[in-house]
Amino acid sequence: MPERQAKDYANENTVHTIKILEALEGANFEPVEIKRIMERSDLPYDKCRRVLMTLEMLGWAIQNEQKEWTFGKRLIKLAHRLRRYKEGV
Repeated sequence: MPERQAKDYANENTVHTIKILEALEGANFEPVEIKRIMERSDLPYDKCRRVLMTLEMLGWAIQNEQKEWTFGKRLIKLAHRLRRYKEGV
């Protein structure tokens, strides 16, 4: 039996979520429209919308009044904690 590769264990939903989080980064962390997220992640509208709504529910993404998306408070808090940890190491 051939040895399994790491990609054999990949969870498609997790991969899509990470692609969308990476698409939120943008050039300067500016809020982005879902169309731009679709382009950056190479995922269809329905998938992007579903993942973004889940991230919003969990506090990892937020949508502003202009319907643009950006990082949510929980993700920013995690990033700050990681930065402080790395600086202390």
